[in-house]
Amino acid sequence: MVKAGPTGAVLMTSTTTLERPAAPVDVVIDPTGAGDAMAGGFLGLCAAAERDDDAVFPEALQDGLSRAAVTIGTFGTEGLRRLAVETT
Repeated sequence: MVKAGPTGAVLMTSTTTLERPAAPVDVVIDPTGAGDAMAGGFLGLCAAAERDDDAVFPEALQDGLSRAAVTIGTFGTEGLRRLAVETT
């Protein structure tokens, strides 16, 4: 996976290249943790689905991008804490 900040991300496998734009945000307050949220969303969805194949990757990539958007709309780790509460 290649994170491209405000432009989104690209995921390349041996058979597919999947490109998705960044999720829209009203204002960027702090990019701290955006990459971690992106990776956590992607990997968390794959783990929950118990899959790691091209069929699950589009949804996982979108989930990661959505979580990164939530994270950058707050200061410091507050966005990550909000995500943790939402998923428990």
